Amino acid sequence: MALLNCCYPMASLYVNDFHPDVTEAMLFEKFSLAGPIVSIRVLVCDENGSKGYGFVHFETGEAVERAIEKLNGMLLNDCKVFIGHFKSCKEREKGERQTERRFEQMKQDGTTRYQGVNLYVPHMMASQTMASQALGLQSPESLRSEVNEAVAVLQAHWVNKAAQHSVTSAAVPAV
Repeated sequence: MALLNCCYPMASLYVNDFHPDVTEAMLFEKFSLAGPIVSIRVLVCDENGSKGYGFVHFETGEAVERAIEKLNGMLLNDCKVFIGHFKSCKEREKGERQTERRFEQMKQDGTTRYQGVNLYVPHMMASQTMASQALGLQSPESLRSEVNEAVAVLQAHWVNKAAQHSVTSAAVPAV
């Protein structure tokens, strides 16, 4: 298979997600409609049939493009098949590293792009009030008034305590 990849690097397909009962003959029947085939390989598990993927090598790149265009997503033994360009391990690893770098760059751009930006959300108080009511929470205004009432009650309590203390100390004769 490595020899075929050297000779036909642009004319190789990766076929995935097919039923374990699919054979090379079945793939040949379907893919020969796209163009002349050099070889087909279905990876096989010993006891359960195929592993669900394989490779098709065409003579020309045009046949590969026709196969992808016409056969990608087809049903083969009641399974929808994925067909794509074959990539070597080095190409896949290189693509993964590039994707990781792109993701990290996007993440970094996203955090620095909006740093120090003021956000204005209209109707924020109305939406906060509606959300707090829906959750059974009190609005900031009602909490503030309850705290003020509690403070007033405590102040009145301490004023009464101070008044009682001054009355009791005035009623007790000095010795």
